Amino acid sequence: MISVYIGIWVHPKDLCLDVLERTFSNIVGFLGGNAISVFMNNMNFTKMNLLFTYDGKAIGYSSRAGGLFFEPNAKLYRATSIRPYRYRELLCFDLRHVVNRAYSYGLEVVAHVNCLNMGLEGNMHYMVDDRGEPVLYGGAWVCPLDPNVRRYLIGLTEDLATREEVAEIEIGEYWHPISPLMRDRITCFCKYCRIEAKDRGINLDSIISRMRKDDLSSKMRRFMNKMGEEPFEEAFTFRNYDKLKSLVRYGNISEFINFRIQTTTELIDDMVTTAHDYGVRVSALVPPPDIARSLGVDYRAISKMVNVVKPVLYHRMLRRDVKWFSKQCVKARKLSNGMGYPAIMVLEGMNLREIMLTARKALDTWKEGIMIHSYSLASLEGLEIVKNAINEYEKRRSKSSFWSFLSSK
Repeated sequence: MISVYIGIWVHPKDLCLDVLERTFSNIVGFLGGNAISVFMNNMNFTKMNLLFTYDGKAIGYSSRAGGLFFEPNAKLYRATSIRPYRYRELLCFDLRHVVNRAYSYGLEVVAHVNCLNMGLEGNMHYMVDDRGEPVLYGGAWVCPLDPNVRRYLIGLTEDLATREEVAEIEIGEYWHPISPLMRDRITCFCKYCRIEAKDRGINLDSIISRMRKDDLSSKMRRFMNKMGEEPFEEAFTFRNYDKLKSLVRYGNISEFINFRIQTTTELIDDMVTTAHDYGVRVSALVPPPDIARSLGVDYRAISKMVNVVKPVLYHRMLRRDVKWFSKQCVKARKLSNGMGYPAIMVLEGMNLREIMLTARKALDTWKEGIMIHSYSLASLEGLEIVKNAINEYEKRRSKSSFWSFLSSK
């Protein structure tokens, strides 16, 4: 039987010493997984609080600046003012032990790096929207042109790449956020962006004036009212999709869209080069093709840089429509230069037929593998449905390969 890649995102809290074996047993037993992507640094909101149990006690931790889930090598961060540290509340997560135990279950461990939605303290590193407000809504987003952010992310990449237990680094959240658009705004207009844009012959004040002259905000607001929804702050929800997709059509701001794409691509290039210098593979999450450019992502360029792309096709967040998922799968496949593992949702309460259909479509389109979002949100019944879809696909592919082999004789 020909095997495919079956990955799933896991938070370190689900890999603490007292729950580690149960987590691995569920991933292997219910899903048949062969890889896990583990978050290595702070994720999402500035004031995110997590509560979990360890050794019979309730433990919580809050996001703080530069927080990592492993002990950092401080020497690698000397070029940046951002000082990394390990979350002391999660000392029960041991990366090396997790990797060793994972191998005993036949699981590969991938280190996930969250790039721009880091939740740092203070306003000096944050993106700034066109009204001059730091982007502390819909997450906490730092600017890819801030030299301290850039040096920190390169240091973090090198820190992971030099660890013998890390064979692959997965890069995510390197794009511009959706949340400003939900407030009829756009990013980024911080001092670093202004300096860089000026050097490239782009006047950001002119971009702002042009947006307001073209009444971009009003058009966006009318568009949302037409959909029967008020603007709000969440980053990824399925009804925001059309609004984001429309960004590149409203306002004469194409050079600004291209500027954002160039700056994020340059950041990823630096990180990928650093990892490859140490012989470490790199994979990258990529947004759905229809909205990639609006988020500052060049699909083809990213695909050429990394070893594997992982299209984030969260149909339950962006569209409750399997047909939409199918179309995005096909588009992503055409834009990608090499291997890819599309991500699907397997949430509690989801229709099991919907899970089966998206899993089948993902495998039929990409063939190499599939990603699941995510262990802490997934139902075990849903994971088993995905496993059944994968088994069916592997049998079909093996049978097809067998008959192809015979016909070649």
